[in-house]
Amino acid sequence: MGTIFLYHSGRPFIFIPWHITNPGPPDMVFTITNIFVTGWIMPLFFTVSGIATYFSLTRRSPEQYAKSRFLRLMVPFIFAIFVVILPVHSYFDAVFNGYYTGSFIDYYARIYFLNDFPLDLIPRLTYFAGANQGIYLWYLFWLFVFSLITVHFFKYLQGKEDKISN
Repeated sequence: MGTIFLYHSGRPFIFIPWHITNPGPPDMVFTITNIFVTGWIMPLFFTVSGIATYFSLTRRSPEQYAKSRFLRLMVPFIFAIFVVILPVHSYFDAVFNGYYTGSFIDYYARIYFLNDFPLDLIPRLTYFAGANQGIYLWYLFWLFVFSLITVHFFKYLQGKEDKISN
């Protein structure tokens, strides 16, 4: 988790454009670290999550596991979308890029929900998981989706441990 914190903290200081970019020269230490971490950190997180899923299913039914995943992944994800990370990040992104100059309260009450939010009649489930909408939390959304897709596969594998090891 510390690596991910350093990765995102260093993003404004590298030569690759991001939401908010430092106007000064890029920092080569952050740039090299960012490039190095990009290739392996998310596969590592998904691998660890898969292993945790496998062991978690030794104590739970697939239904209990799905309920637990919803409470532990989607509730914080939805809360962050409406209240914490997305409104603040979206506001700073708009101010930094010159799209908006007003207060945060005005932005949150009017602009955020009218422009940055999908209020059409056809809800798109993956809207919140995109790079611009899910911001740092896209991982929670996709971990939840993959958890629901693979839960029965992992439960099936638990009954086949002897055959798999041979």
